[in-house]
Amino acid sequence: MATTTATQIQQLYVGLLGRAADQGGLNWWVEEVTTGGRTLEDIRASFVTSTEYTTTYGAATTRTDLVTAIYSNLFERTPSADELAYWVSTDTRPADQLVTAFLEFASTADQAVINNKTFVAQTYTDTVGDTNFNAAGAAAAIANVDGTPASVATAIAAISNGTLDGQVPGVNAINALASAQTEVTAFEEANQAAADAFVTKLGLDPEDYATYEDALVAAAKKADTVRGSGDSTAVLIAKAGDEAKATAAAYADLTITAKAQADKLVSAIAAEATAKAAGATAVQKAAVEAGLKTDVPASFGDSRDKYADAAAVYSAYVLGDADARKLIDAYFKDSAYYSTFKATVTKDAAYADALKATAAAKDALDSDTKASVIVEKVNGITVVAAKDTAVGTGNGYLAKQALKTTADKNLAAATKADADIATAKALQDAYAVKTDAVDSAQKAVDALKVAGSVDVIKLDGTSKAGTGTEAAPIKDVFYFADKSVAADPTKDFSITSFAAGDNIVLGNGYTFNNGALSAGDNNKLEFFLVKSDAGVQIVLETANYGSSDVKANATTGVIDNTVADHATVITLTGVTAEHVSVANGVVSYV
Repeated sequence: MATTTATQIQQLYVGLLGRAADQGGLNWWVEEVTTGGRTLEDIRASFVTSTEYTTTYGAATTRTDLVTAIYSNLFERTPSADELAYWVSTDTRPADQLVTAFLEFASTADQAVINNKTFVAQTYTDTVGDTNFNAAGAAAAIANVDGTPASVATAIAAISNGTLDGQVPGVNAINALASAQTEVTAFEEANQAAADAFVTKLGLDPEDYATYEDALVAAAKKADTVRGSGDSTAVLIAKAGDEAKATAAAYADLTITAKAQADKLVSAIAAEATAKAAGATAVQKAAVEAGLKTDVPASFGDSRDKYADAAAVYSAYVLGDADARKLIDAYFKDSAYYSTFKATVTKDAAYADALKATAAAKDALDSDTKASVIVEKVNGITVVAAKDTAVGTGNGYLAKQALKTTADKNLAAATKADADIATAKALQDAYAVKTDAVDSAQKAVDALKVAGSVDVIKLDGTSKAGTGTEAAPIKDVFYFADKSVAADPTKDFSITSFAAGDNIVLGNGYTFNNGALSAGDNNKLEFFLVKSDAGVQIVLETANYGSSDVKANATTGVIDNTVADHATVITLTGVTAEHVSVANGVVSYV
C-alpha cells in the first residue's frame, strides 16, 4: 500500500482510535500537513490528548492495556509475551509514537493486516462521508478485518449494504438505480427523433407504439421481414457476379448496332432504378389517397363514379390519363394537400416514364436481334453478321440482361435490408446498454435484503407494515420507485409502521424544501414535509413545479391530492414531526 499522507493519518485513526476516519476530519488533517500547518507528530500528539482517545482507553490505562489495545486495532491479534514485555519495559516511548513504532517493526503478516484494515477504513470513509458517519459504525467496519481477502470482502459487503450503525442500508444502490432509470429516460428523449425517422422509413407509424422500446422491436421485426429468409447476401453477390459475366459475354457477341441498342437499355435500367429510389413512399401515397377519398367533389359528374376510388385516381394521374389530370387539377388545386399530391405523383410519374423507357429499349433491342440477317458496315466494309439468339430461348443478350437486372435488384434490396437490420440492431444495442444498467441496478437493490436485519421495500402504492417475515429487530428501507408516475390518489403511498431505524430513500435527484407547498422552485424537483392529523406526509413532485396546487385540509392538515397532477404523497401514519430527519434525499426516523 502506498504510504501517502492520507494513508498515514488513516492508520493513526485505526491504531489510536480503533475506527475509520470521518471524511471531514481526514480532509482537515491532510490539508494541515500538506500546507505545513501541522506535522504527523502534531497529529499523533493531538489524538492521544483528545476526548475520544481518553474515553476509548480511559485516563488510567496501563501500559500493558494500551499496547494490547493498539496491537488489536492494528494487527487484529494480541501481542506475544515477548512483544508485550519489550514494549512495556524496554521501549517505553510515548503512546502517541507507538503506532509508528509498531508499523516500523511489523512482520509481513502484521503488515498485511494493517494494509487490509486501512483499505477498509478508507472505503468506509469514502462511502459514508460526513453526513452518514457514525463512530460505532466506523469501529465496526474494521473490527474483524485480518490479513485474509475474505475478511476484507465481508467488511466491504457490510459497508455496501449499509448494515453498519449510522448508515442507510442500500442508499448507494438505490441511488444508482434511480440514476440508471434517469439515464434511460434521457437516452429515449435524445434519440426519439432518430428512432421515429427510422420507424417511418420502414413504413411504420411511430404513434402506433406505446414505448420507445416497442417501436424499436417493431422496427427490427419489420427489417427482418423485409429481408426475408432467402439467399444470404454473399450468395446474392455471387449470383449478381455470375449474371454480370454472362451478360458481358453475350454483349461481346452482339453486332455494333445491337450493342448500341444494348447500351440504351442499360442506361434505361439505371434511370429506372434512380426514379424508383426517388419515388413516393407508401406513407405518402396513403396520405394522398386519404385526401382524394375525402375531397372527390360531386361536380365530377359522370366522372365521379370512374374516379371515386382514390387508388384509381392516383394511378390514372401517374400514368398520364388526360381526363384524370384535368379533373384533379381543376377541382383539387385549392385543397390543402394538393401541393403534396403534385409532388408525390410527379415522383411516381417519373418512375412510370422510366419503366416505359426501359420497355421501349427492350423492344428495340429485341426487334434488332431477331432480324434474320444483320447487314452493316464495319470500318467501311459491308459485312453480314450473325443474328443474336431470340429472347425467349434464354441464351441471348436480352434474356441475360434480364437475369442480371433481377440479380442486381435482389442484391440491392438485400443490401438495403441488411443496412436497416444493422441500424435496428444498433438502436436496440445502444438502448440495451441503458436498460441493462437498470436491470443490474435493480438486482443490486433486490439483493440488499439481509435476513433479520434489513428489509428493502419498493413503494408501489400498497400499504406496508414493515415487519415482513424476518425476525426482529429489523430496519425497513423504503424507496420511491418512479418519480415520473402520474400523481393520483391510487398511486399515493401509506407506510403504517415507520419506526426507529427506518428510512425512505427518495433519491439524489430531489431537493428538500422546508417551506410551504406554495413556495416551490420551478427549476428543481422538490419534496416537502407536511404535519397532519394522519401523521407526517411527504409530498414529492413528479416534475419540476413552482407553486403547488396540492392542498392541506385547513382543520386536520391532511393533504388532499385529488386535484394535483404533479405530486405523489407518502403518509407516515402516526409519525410526529420531531421523529423525522432529512439528509441527502433520505427521510429517516430518529
